[in-house]
Amino acid sequence: MRKILLLFPLALLLLGLGTISQGQGGAEEAVQLTIYSGDLAMVREQRAVKLEPGESLLSLQDLPEGLIPDSVYLEGEGLVVLEQEFVYEPLSEAALLEQFIGAEIEVREDERVYRGKLLAADAGGEVILQERTGEVQIIKVPTGFTLPGLPVLTTEPTLVWRVSTELEGEQHIRLNYLTRGLSWSAGYTAQFGEDELALKSFVSVTNRSGLGYRNAQLRLVAGQPHRVTAPRELGYAKALEAMPAAPEFMEEAAFEYHLYTLDRPATLEDGQTKQFAFISAPHVKAEWRYTYEGQYRDGVWTEVEFTNSKESGLGKPLPAGTVRFYQEGLFLGEDMIPHTPVDEKVTLTVGRAFDLVAERVLVEQRRVAEGKYRDSVRITLKNHKDKDVMIEVIEHLRGDWAVLQASAEYRKVEAGTIAFTVPVEAGGEAQVTYTVEYQL
Repeated sequence: MRKILLLFPLALLLLGLGTISQGQGGAEEAVQLTIYSGDLAMVREQRAVKLEPGESLLSLQDLPEGLIPDSVYLEGEGLVVLEQEFVYEPLSEAALLEQFIGAEIEVREDERVYRGKLLAADAGGEVILQERTGEVQIIKVPTGFTLPGLPVLTTEPTLVWRVSTELEGEQHIRLNYLTRGLSWSAGYTAQFGEDELALKSFVSVTNRSGLGYRNAQLRLVAGQPHRVTAPRELGYAKALEAMPAAPEFMEEAAFEYHLYTLDRPATLEDGQTKQFAFISAPHVKAEWRYTYEGQYRDGVWTEVEFTNSKESGLGKPLPAGTVRFYQEGLFLGEDMIPHTPVDEKVTLTVGRAFDLVAERVLVEQRRVAEGKYRDSVRITLKNHKDKDVMIEVIEHLRGDWAVLQASAEYRKVEAGTIAFTVPVEAGGEAQVTYTVEYQL
């Protein structure tokens, strides 16, 4: 790794500015970290600042790279903010050397040392130096530098304010800002029982903001605030840490969202993903059913349905996330659960039933008048299990429709959907036929 030796510190605060104390929150108050599910977090923290009467400049570092500058607001009694600037440019070797074009520097290439005027430095690492003799040296792989000094610059995200106050000495202010790079998602595991599910959930919290947060008060928001610009998508690079055994979040309504607060301080280092225990419901009453929707997908599928109520063994607002189903050590399938309020019904697809077979045939289709058509459909269901089953057959109809004939009773699910509930004996088969007329 190349080393750049400087005659002045590299992490240089802007000269002539007052500073707000480093560290997050101090002993008086923890950082409050409110994370949304779409690459956004709200940070609230208290810092100590030394003020002088009149107008002065204050600077602050220890900030995330993803900070949204125009979301920042500073709160302090007797403090008026006149100007604010967010300064951050990630400093590469080439960018640093560009500050010294025309200056006398020292360049090392392994054991050899060159001294002279810097003529050029490119992103590939090559340096062109003119020695005092006038000879030009091209150093293709420099291994170190000694630079005479630094211009006024910062290599870390920095906020700078011009403030006005009549106060003097150390005061406490509150810093508030939004940042990208923090997100969370919910995940669920469901163990199958006879007529119930053992439901556990966790939340995965990812920090790619460029700053670690230690002993923060962690709050998670389920819901979608309106955003003017679309958030960036983040990757997940680190392995997830083990999930604690018991739920540790307290839930409350907040505006049109739901807020979940961890009951203990949490540490999220930059680049880290952690899992936290969330909801545990060991006995959720559930029903299993088989469905066939031949116009949309092949095969008969297993679904599980439950109501998010106290009577069913749950009754907690459920944030959207992936539900993974297990039984006796086997993974059975997964589905997405949407944001689900209390007392709402949840229907999830588990997987395709191996021993149930279905076939849909359009027996006849003809036009009976201008824009008017008549279809005849036959659906055959086969049961290779050793027990009887009920299969719900779902059909989607077009236009202004009317069923002229049906071999079994059906119910209207919605405007263009009907459903037949068909019993199929063990080792047997059953058929459903119907004729529908529709106007397009």
